[in-house]
Amino acid sequence: MVTLTSKLRTLAAQKTSVSVKIKAVSIALNSALNSEQVPLEFRAHYVNVTENVMGIEQLIAQILKTNGATNVAGAMFFSEIEASVRKSFGANRYPKASLYTYLIQRMPYVSSVQLSGVEDKGRTSPRPRKKFYLAEQVLAEQI
Repeated sequence: MVTLTSKLRTLAAQKTSVSVKIKAVSIALNSALNSEQVPLEFRAHYVNVTENVMGIEQLIAQILKTNGATNVAGAMFFSEIEASVRKSFGANRYPKASLYTYLIQRMPYVSSVQLSGVEDKGRTSPRPRKKFYLAEQVLAEQI
């Protein structure tokens, strides 16, 4: 029993190490490709073998879930989601417009709530902001 537990811990540590290496190499590769103005579609995607997460859609779902944005009360602003993506994977792969497109059009299990004027007072912009959350927990857990 002790041997099996230690083997599982070793495997988990190896997966984490591999994820860290893949992420570091991908960020460096994307930075180099960005400096050469290589189009985005040829750059590396987000991969986390520890969490079995790959691509921007799964990264966004993971960010929402990790931050407790599983209902309206825990919803996140787009700027918070964008900052988390940048922190997780750098700024040289997923542009702001792509992140917003995924949230609005390509992730049917993500919903948004628009803030009222009272909630959004103190801002100089006339456009109200939205907050995003995982609306369908079951579907989001499959990702």
